[in-house]
Parts: sequence; structure tokens; C-alpha cells
Amino acid sequence: MPQRSATRDTRPCYPYCLSLALLLAAPSVAEADQLWLAGASLAHDESSYLYAGAILPLRGNLGDGIIARAWLSRLAYRYDADATEVKASALSTEGGIGYQTHTDRVNAGLFLTAAYRDTDLSPDQPDSEDRGVHWYGRIDAELGIDLAPWRLGAAGNYTPAITGYWSRFTATRVTPWGFRLGPELMVHGNENYHAHQWGITLSDLAVSEGTALGLSLGVLENDQEESGWYAAVGISHLLR
Repeated sequence: MPQRSATRDTRPCYPYCLSLALLLAAPSVAEADQLWLAGASLAHDESSYLYAGAILPLRGNLGDGIIARAWLSRLAYRYDADATEVKASALSTEGGIGYQTHTDRVNAGLFLTAAYRDTDLSPDQPDSEDRGVHWYGRIDAELGIDLAPWRLGAAGNYTPAITGYWSRFTATRVTPWGFRLGPELMVHGNENYHAHQWGITLSDLAVSEGTALGLSLGVLENDQEESGWYAAVGISHLLR
């Protein structure tokens, strides 16, 4: 288990659904009024992330105009502090505004996000900077490139207050069954930890009209020389 001091351990675990926003590369999305997303991620170290959110056009269309995003999430993780196992549970709400644009082959977006997080620690750690309510500002970016039959994706964010960063890179190919499959790499951390994940991702798995599923499975390694599995699932729904 990671050894932590009493300093802040706020992880920039931005939802897996951020990269599902790269579905905006699909022409049909430009005709949609809203994109709703939800999902979860789990890892071998008992960390977990649950989220639900929406992407809404304020001016223009999804994928091409001024866009608002809103998220609710719950993050759970554990660490050792002075030989004591501490379990952390954080509830967050986030809101962002930005701009998305696209061409026939490329889509890109840039957002400014404000995040509110309330973290409970058990047992309580009164000296921990991670404890209680915190507000953060964050910069989010995403990029998608269609090189049929391949699609390249990159998404990331940076939180200056905690030197927090998160990034995800994918290269997926259309399969004979219609969904996309390929490798993914994630790199994330802050002033207290650094980690990377690599694995396989599946996306654009049609569930019903306007609804798609995404899955990921792979290996997570951190700077404490720990490694193990991770898994994630996300679902998106377009409203027209």
C-alpha cells in the first residue's frame, strides 16, 4: 500500500468518460442536443471512481461551438500514514465551459473547469491537507484524429493548485462487428504520487439507438513499485 505523509493526496482522477467525449468525432453527434455519460473504474488497490455527467452546447452544436460540461463523482482510495491505514472517500461536483471544433478528420476541445471536492478520512487525519472541502481550477483538453480505419485520441487535464495531471492516449481500429478496439495509455499524478496505466480499450459498442458502451482493462503501476489490474466501463447517450 502506498506510504503517504499528511500532505494532500488529491488525485486528478478525471472520469474515464472524458475520453468518451471523443465520440464527438462522429458526424451524427453534431446533430445531437446533449451527450450524457456515466461509468465507473476499479483497481487492484481498492481505489474506485464513479461518475455521471453531461455535455451541453451553449452556442453552436456538440463538437463545434461553445460547450458546457457538468459532472458528479465519488472517488475512494486508501493509503498508509505513519503506519496507519487511511481510507479516503471524496464527493465532487464539477462544472466547465469551453470550445470544441472539428473538421472531417480532426476534432479538438479546450475547457476551463471549476471543481468542488469534500473528502472524508477514516480514521480522521486532522493534519491532512486532503481532508475536508477544497476548490480547484483545472484546464482540460481533448483531441481526436480519424485515420480510417484507425482513430487516434488524446485527452488530459492539469490542476495547478496541486500540480495534478491526467492524460489518456488511445489508438483504436474499427472491427468487423462495428465497435472499435485498440491500446490505451494513461499517465497521471500530482505532488504526492505518479502512476501510469496501459491496456486495451473497446469503444463505440452500440447498445441501442444513440447509446454506446466503452470498456478498458489493463495494468496500473505507480511510483511505489506497486502494480496490478484496473478496469473501467463507461456509457454515453445522445439526445436529439
